[in-house]
Amino acid sequence: MLRISGLIAFFPNKTSVKFARTIGKIAYFIFKKKRRIAMNNLRLAFGDEKSAEELERIAYQNAQEICRCGIEIFKFVRSPTKVEITINGKENLDAALCQGNGIFLISAHFGNFPVMIATLAQQGYKVHTVMRSMHDLKAEDFFVQIRKRLNISSIMLQPRRVSIQKCLAVLRKNMILVIPIDQHAGAGGVFVRFFAQAAATPVGPIVFALRTGAPILPVFMFRDREEHILTIESATELCSGDNMKEVIKETMAKFTKIVESYVRRYPEQWNWIHKRWK
Repeated sequence: MLRISGLIAFFPNKTSVKFARTIGKIAYFIFKKKRRIAMNNLRLAFGDEKSAEELERIAYQNAQEICRCGIEIFKFVRSPTKVEITINGKENLDAALCQGNGIFLISAHFGNFPVMIATLAQQGYKVHTVMRSMHDLKAEDFFVQIRKRLNISSIMLQPRRVSIQKCLAVLRKNMILVIPIDQHAGAGGVFVRFFAQAAATPVGPIVFALRTGAPILPVFMFRDREEHILTIESATELCSGDNMKEVIKETMAKFTKIVESYVRRYPEQWNWIHKRWK
């Protein structure tokens, strides 16, 4: 698979865009189950805000966007300069690092998320990301190799105790943890509103931040025409109060609203094929 990805990486940009769109269009019609998940999520998110035709257009474009992001990852592995990226807010990241407590970057499976992390690593930052292991072991091995080539260090969520220890070690060394907060968190999460629907959301970043004093910065990368815009926002204040459970819930609601704001601006660039609301 790496050989195939290497061949794709050498496609001229216009050719790779056309190829991605073609594959995305085919995938949209072949993978009916994923298409149904995307449409169900879009209806839950937007309700009567958008027509059925608008929702279907977003799902259709989303399939193409996912394929295009995949090809860009291969291109970035071979030659990072082939992917056009503008970084805004780098000074916010540097200022947060000066505090010496490590940093949490809150993000989502939005835009080209892997290339976003790889870009930060390429800029010289020590970046670690927290993620779940994939059920498909061959796919997991493939992406492990890709992450190694992109200089991205991964911390697996399980086993939990080991994951916590590794995250604390990263923060103690004043390095960066990137955590997406837009996927279903199950019983370990807290329910907050995402597009007016209750969604189980991970609380780990808030708990760690309260414990260590590490600042939390929202970071997102989105496509604007042919260019990617990587935006690092300034550190967001945590909510305060005597009831810790309420503090965590209110803070996660605050960050989830930030995620929603980006998804609303560029809905075709979020991962609609994940069952976010369960």
